[in-house]
Amino acid sequence: MVEVVDDTARNGWSPAHVEDALSIAARPNGRLWISVSLVQGNAHMCMLDGLADYADGEIVYRSDDPGNQEQDSNADPEAPCELRVRVSETDGLTLSVPDAAQEGCRWFCGARASLDGAVFPWRTTPGAHMPKVP
Repeated sequence: MVEVVDDTARNGWSPAHVEDALSIAARPNGRLWISVSLVQGNAHMCMLDGLADYADGEIVYRSDDPGNQEQDSNADPEAPCELRVRVSETDGLTLSVPDAAQEGCRWFCGARASLDGAVFPWRTTPGAHMPKVP
């Protein structure tokens, strides 16, 4: 959660409340669809959508996955983005970007924003409304 400034209210500047969002949905083919929207300082944003897989206890998105080529057609194929979502029963969901993928993931973010390190704590009992991931 970040407070950003909105210049449309009261003909001037006033705080506006925004929240980060992470959505993960199962696809019929056994893959996952991930959607990330982060708002960071001074309203710099990250936005990423695409297919992901569950492997080694993490959800993994790669921009160079053939299933992601259409929605990420402007991303640099020489520097792919890899986003990992670690699922913890106590901490919730944590986003991480391996060092080798930092440059490729910059494509999905504004100048002062990053996908790396975002945390989504559980709002209810862990897994209460989520299907079990194999």
